[in-house]
Amino acid sequence: MGAAFHHAAPTPHGSPWKELELLGDGANVSKLIGPILVKQDPAEAKANVKKCIEYISAELKRMDRALKDLEEKQNSKKESNQNCKFHFSCILSVEIKACSLVPKIPIMSPVGLGHKN
Repeated sequence: MGAAFHHAAPTPHGSPWKELELLGDGANVSKLIGPILVKQDPAEAKANVKKCIEYISAELKRMDRALKDLEEKQNSKKESNQNCKFHFSCILSVEIKACSLVPKIPIMSPVGLGHKN
């Protein structure tokens, strides 16, 4: 069985979102561009955080679907492998039984056939 991963999907209640919600009217919001802090409109900051949350959520869903698909393929291969093992063991047991049913023919030595040394 594959390992199950549970992601804490980012929500609008995440840390950056909470901080933006706590801001009062007229609060200053800055974003870091390289080594410089640049003033940013709070509405624009919220929109950027929301876009990031949506992107991360979509990526988590995509990865969960990919993981589920891989687990299904793995289970299918395991089942196929078990079927092959079962069929091989059946064939092997039939061959063993067939070999035990073959009468044993004594091998005659050349001496027993009347040949002279």
